Amino acid sequence: MVASPEAPTRLIGKPIKRREDPRLITGQGSFVDDIRLPGLSHAAVLHSPYAHATIDSIDTSAAKALPGVLGVFTGEDFAEVNPLPCAWQAGRVNNNVNTPRVLAIGEVHFVGDPVAVVVAETLQQARSARSRLRIRRWTSWSMREPRSPMARRNCTRMPRTT
Repeated sequence: MVASPEAPTRLIGKPIKRREDPRLITGQGSFVDDIRLPGLSHAAVLHSPYAHATIDSIDTSAAKALPGVLGVFTGEDFAEVNPLPCAWQAGRVNNNVNTPRVLAIGEVHFVGDPVAVVVAETLQQARSARSRLRIRRWTSWSMREPRSPMARRNCTRMPRTT
């Protein structure tokens, strides 16, 4: 079987009519958020507002007391779950391996790092309970304004490699 060289060039530069567009444009599309199953639970994740910070403690008691809340979980609840490697060590190459956890434990490493999750019967209950979570003492030590004199004084220049 030999492929025809003309086949790929017939579509280049030509508009392609998509079959799914009318269904999506008219509001008749089906999405994952539209699925409703019996006993379905909803989760709301609390994310870090800081790029790099330490967490002293997370008070979950107010969130757990709300009606409809099925569970509130922090990184401590998943401490025994191994971190997930995001890079593999290549042969004879030293690289930094990022191993994020399911939920941050003790410190966060980027804005949006998941810190806690609330599971509830409805999405509104989960979001309401998430707003009741109290983080004790976010201690942030990220550089927010790199052009400030203080930042220039505290920055170290990395040696150039040739």
